[in-house]
Amino acid sequence: MKDAYSLHLDQAGLEEAYQTQTHAYHRIYRRLGLTDVHQVRSATGDMGGTLAHEFMALLDVGEDTVAFCRGWNTAVNIEVLEQAVSCATCGGALDHRRAVEVGNIFQLGTKYSEALNAFAMDRSNVRRALVMGSYGLGVSRLLAVLIEQQHDAAGIALTAASAAVDAHVVQIGGGDSRAARVAAEIYAGLRARGLDVLLDDRDARAGEKFTDADLIGATLRVTVGSRAERDGTVEIRERRTGAVHEVGVTDAALAVVRLHQDILRREAAVN
Repeated sequence: MKDAYSLHLDQAGLEEAYQTQTHAYHRIYRRLGLTDVHQVRSATGDMGGTLAHEFMALLDVGEDTVAFCRGWNTAVNIEVLEQAVSCATCGGALDHRRAVEVGNIFQLGTKYSEALNAFAMDRSNVRRALVMGSYGLGVSRLLAVLIEQQHDAAGIALTAASAAVDAHVVQIGGGDSRAARVAAEIYAGLRARGLDVLLDDRDARAGEKFTDADLIGATLRVTVGSRAERDGTVEIRERRTGAVHEVGVTDAALAVVRLHQDILRREAAVN
């Protein structure tokens, strides 16, 4: 869990920070390509405070249940409603969906600052208990939800913004071949340019290596095989679209970096 806290002299400052954090969370989820994320009213629970919201990703395997009011376009965790079947505001029927919590935010008020004697002087020289906010982002469960949403029959297919590996260099050929030397050079070149890279130089069949590459789900697969020796080219394949690009050996590392940047721009334009 990623945690952040804010400290304010008054409630107005807390509410401003609360909204800023809310917008930031939504931007993070969009950037990662996470879909069907809803901000829902939740119980403050053990954290306490005056107000809390959870960010819920709708998934059939979710451990929580979220109730939606169609008329008011609002949502709430059913733990707040205590299993209500109709909206308390308009009386309309509620839709119930399973979901996974991927973030939460709290208006803690002065609960902890008073307990810890955390006070400050305001502009009028009045001693005030600090008004606190707490903001949590579930990093580990966020990855699990992303994989649940972004996969296919072959394996993980995350967006470039969320993928753990940017490029997967697959060497086809023995360790003493030119393909092996080219694969090592491309791997080193990509790492030098700041990408997260895997190099598969195992003594295994090409099909096995391709299967493992799809399962891992790097944004780009770079295949270095017989064509590197025969005509000086390598193949770059986009994991999510399957698009294939052939580039020259000498330009391969730069081509991968540029293609990765292009994919990030494409995703940003959509999300």
